[in-house]
Amino acid sequence: MDESPDYTTYSLDQLEHALRHTDEELYPLRFKQIADEIDRRRIEPIGKAATARARRRIPVLALCLSLYAPGLGQLYNGQLWRGLVLAAAFSVAALPLSFVAGLLRTFFGLLSFLVAFAIFLAVYIFVVVDALRGAAKTKEFRLRPYNKWFVYIGIIAAFHFIPWPPDLQKQGLKNTLQTYVMKGVSMAPTLALEDRIVVDVKYYESRRPTIGDIVVFPRPDKATRTVIDRVVAVEGESVEFRDKTVYVNGKKIADPWGRSSDNEILSAEVSERDKMSPVRIPDGFVFVLGDNRDSNFDSRFFGPVKRETILGKPLYIYWAKKITRLGMTVR
Repeated sequence: MDESPDYTTYSLDQLEHALRHTDEELYPLRFKQIADEIDRRRIEPIGKAATARARRRIPVLALCLSLYAPGLGQLYNGQLWRGLVLAAAFSVAALPLSFVAGLLRTFFGLLSFLVAFAIFLAVYIFVVVDALRGAAKTKEFRLRPYNKWFVYIGIIAAFHFIPWPPDLQKQGLKNTLQTYVMKGVSMAPTLALEDRIVVDVKYYESRRPTIGDIVVFPRPDKATRTVIDRVVAVEGESVEFRDKTVYVNGKKIADPWGRSSDNEILSAEVSERDKMSPVRIPDGFVFVLGDNRDSNFDSRFFGPVKRETILGKPLYIYWAKKITRLGMTVR
């Protein structure tokens, strides 16, 4: 015999939970009693004595509350546990975004961040839409103790005034990583025209530039222009050019980065592009060259670069005209 408890004493949340866990084929009477009680709560007037505590749910308000604080729309609809579960799901989905500054240091990390953000956005949209649909389905119900305006305001304040990890990381990200766009071919083939790169602006706070490093800095003779070149000599060393070849301290260096497209050798009287007398690098300075040696304005023309003016070190290409260049490490 299918004996059923007195479902009139159950809350709406308890009724919905019981309905989900009752097999209609095994317990048809119980299933019908639960469903009927839910319909009565949602559709039928509650009675004169409870009219003051009965309220219709406004879908737009439920939507707005969930937009401000995910899960609050469900609370407004009288679905306490559902709201708590969805609020927890939202928080868990937001957690990976707390590590955004670390993730974005590599291209794989960037892709991981995009996936995490897509999941976070999907959860957020689901929570908001669920609150909207829940309010539209609920006609009238008894107000719960937590259906108070000051409770809603308190929850919204908790979401927006307590610093969440993503908010903290947003500032850290701004002060750690920046993006730049190549507007020329001075570093070709390492960096091509319109390559978009991520730069670590904290990299040289704890270390000094070394030979071979690619660095971002304001041009000494035109500080409003930011350029990217490669370090070929550091303080205390002497640099000279002999027929397009780099010599440091009088010795030809291994230079796997330099490229020349013009076979003509210009004299020192015409330009310092191919021939340059020895220049000693002062303390606190570095000597930089573009990889595209025939099409760059670098230390051969504006002199050594002050080390403390270096803005950062490029990490990888996050966008490029050629898809094969995406994700390439800048080195």
